[in-house]
Amino acid sequence: MNNEAVYFINVFSTLSAAIPLGIGLLIVKKGASSLRYFLAFLAVGFLVDLLGWYNAHYPNNGFYSIVRTLYWLIDLTFYAFFLRWVANSRVVRVICQWVFLGLVLLWVAQLFEYSLLNTFKLSLGVAYSFIAGFVLLELIENKRGDGLPLVFWLVFGIFFYHFCTFFVMGMITTSTGNKIWWLHNAVNITTNIIYALGFWVCRDEFAAAKVGGQTLSNT
Repeated sequence: MNNEAVYFINVFSTLSAAIPLGIGLLIVKKGASSLRYFLAFLAVGFLVDLLGWYNAHYPNNGFYSIVRTLYWLIDLTFYAFFLRWVANSRVVRVICQWVFLGLVLLWVAQLFEYSLLNTFKLSLGVAYSFIAGFVLLELIENKRGDGLPLVFWLVFGIFFYHFCTFFVMGMITTSTGNKIWWLHNAVNITTNIIYALGFWVCRDEFAAAKVGGQTLSNT
């Protein structure tokens, strides 16, 4: 793939987060705190990516490195608590707790041993794609009516992103990994489209979407 196409994909990968954010902010009601947390998480990721572009033009690698490191902690924390909240199965919720603790320990370890960073990223991808896959099966088995609840689209986006980027992350330290990094950004674009599609399709029903007996508007 030529450099211009790769650059376009990289730029659109960052800007694509504005699509679900924009649609979500238009339809999410004030009382839907759970959805606002999800939108806040997307907004933080969007700002971190924008900061990455700024850092590329006006380098301050020390500051940006701290921001990225803290974002990894936010990332693993949000997914753990979101998937635990969505899951019906007590076993899946317990797995979420232990996975969260394990990833936090690995995150702390990579602060002192940089070579563990890639292991941390791979572990995060494997763990959350595995858990999100189980949650998706639960949602499908418990589905009522013809449509799919908004939470299905959000969990599907989480599963898709972590499952697909796992392979790219596995090769990121190799020369091949650097050449195919644009695939990671393509997956990111697709994930944001999945989120946006979910918000749009469920714009009228999201407040009543059931998740284990709860509504998405619950705190």
